[in-house]
Amino acid sequence: MEAAPLQEVDIWLERFRQFWSQRLDALATELVRGKRERREQRDNGANTAGTPDRRQEPKPVSEEDT
Repeated sequence: MEAAPLQEVDIWLERFRQFWSQRLDALATELVRGKRERREQRDNGANTAGTPDRRQEPKPVSEEDT
């Protein structure tokens, strides 16, 4: 197997690696930050997202509500 053509491809791909690696690292940082914020909100009992806390049981529907 001849490695020279693969080295050319590797050199060509390096531009894209540099471009995407910074952006993907930034995305990973934001994902971790979002998870941490949601965990802190959950642990503090705050639910600012407007969605029900999945750990809580749903309230039963009464006849008056229907």
